Amino acid sequence: MLVLVLAVLARGAEVGAVGVCSVVELRASPGSGYRYSVERIRQFVDSALVIVRAQAVSAAPVTSSWPPARIRFEVLERIRGPDSLRVVELLGSTVPHDDFNTLEVPYTMVRPAGQRGDCHARDYRLGAEYLLLLQPGASETLTPHWKPLAPFNEQVRGATDPWVAWVRQAAVSRAERGSGA
Repeated sequence: MLVLVLAVLARGAEVGAVGVCSVVELRASPGSGYRYSVERIRQFVDSALVIVRAQAVSAAPVTSSWPPARIRFEVLERIRGPDSLRVVELLGSTVPHDDFNTLEVPYTMVRPAGQRGDCHARDYRLGAEYLLLLQPGASETLTPHWKPLAPFNEQVRGATDPWVAWVRQAAVSRAERGSGA
C-alpha cells in the first residue's frame, strides 16, 4: 500500500497535481519507513490546540465537489480545549465501514483512508467515535489536516481505546511539564 501511495505522489509531483501531499519530513527521517517517530507524535499532541473524542452524528452536503459533506461531531470528551466546545464540524465524506488504524499504539501513521490521495483521512462513519487532534484551519474553524499522514482523526473504540489513553497521557504529561512538575 505504501509503495502505491509513493508512486501516486511521485506521479503527482511530475504533473504538478493539486491536493497531493508532501512527505519531505518523513523522507528525511532515516529508518522511519515513512512514519513519524514516537517523539514527533508527542510533539504533535503538544501542538494540538484542541484534542477531543467525538462521535460523527450527521453530514450535510456542501456546494463544492470535494469534500462532499460537512460532518458534524458531538464532543464526548475534551482532553484539551474550551469547556464550551460541544460540537466540531469537519469537511469530509461519510462511509458505511470502519477504518481503524492497524498499527500499534502510539500510532506513527494515519489510518488507511489517509494513505492515499492527499494523505489525510477524510472518511467518517456516522455513529463512530474519533479522536481529533485539531489546529486552526483555513476553510474550517478547526482541522485535523495540519500534517500529512499524521494520526490526527483516528477512529476509536470508546473512552478506553488504547490510542485515546496514550494521547490522554501525553497531553497530561505536557500539562505537567508546563506547570514545572
